[in-house]
Amino acid sequence: MIRVLAAAFLLVLWPAVPARAHVVEAGAELRVTQTFGAGEVTLVIAGVSSVPAPLRVSAQAVRSTGPVLGLELRSRADGSRSAGSVRVGQGSAALPVRQAGPYELRVRAGGEVSMIPFRVLVPASAPWTMVMDGAFLMAGLLVVGGVLANSRSRLLVGGASAAGAVAVAVMLLAPYLPPGQPEGAAPVAAAGRPYAQGRFSTLPARPATDVEFTLTLRLTDGATGRPVDDLAVHHEAPAHLVVTSQDGAVFRRRRSRGAR
Repeated sequence: MIRVLAAAFLLVLWPAVPARAHVVEAGAELRVTQTFGAGEVTLVIAGVSSVPAPLRVSAQAVRSTGPVLGLELRSRADGSRSAGSVRVGQGSAALPVRQAGPYELRVRAGGEVSMIPFRVLVPASAPWTMVMDGAFLMAGLLVVGGVLANSRSRLLVGGASAAGAVAVAVMLLAPYLPPGQPEGAAPVAAAGRPYAQGRFSTLPARPATDVEFTLTLRLTDGATGRPVDDLAVHHEAPAHLVVTSQDGAVFRRRRSRGAR
């Protein structure tokens, strides 16, 4: 038992593993910041531990914008839809989800619409967690059995120590072991990662100095030539647009307002 206690003490002192940035874990919330007009809103999509379940969506103001956002959730697996609304900075909306997998959240602010693709992921236990739980259970049963029987046999103590050592070893190695594949995760593509191509256009075609103009960016799938529909959220947005002048004196940055 002294060995088990020593291993547990080392576990407490073991340095924490650095968090992985930009990785949405199963059950974790997803934060997406979108630009509407002259303001920005961060949408917080809460994680779920099981399905079916209500998916909680709240909105936080980065810069002041419209007070109410219209929400429409669509499953890309079966096409089912649900709708609601949320007031920026107040409460949350509950949109029911029946299964894990890919979804699209359409957000409407006045006359502007944003399409956010994401996945509902449900945590799944990795196979090695069963080993750890079984070892802890075995160690506990042996210790309790020895106490009740008032026995300190070498076989009993050795078995409890071995089971405890296995459980603690698995706990120490847990950050480096592969996690269980969450329900709803995207399958690994055999042909490699897709890529997007961007095409710019301006209105008018030849912008003039000190005159407003519209810059349009169209993203297409590099493999099919069709509009992209599978962008992933990175740095809290499906896409980022940075516009600078040739001399670098002017700098403008906007987060995406739509995934297509």
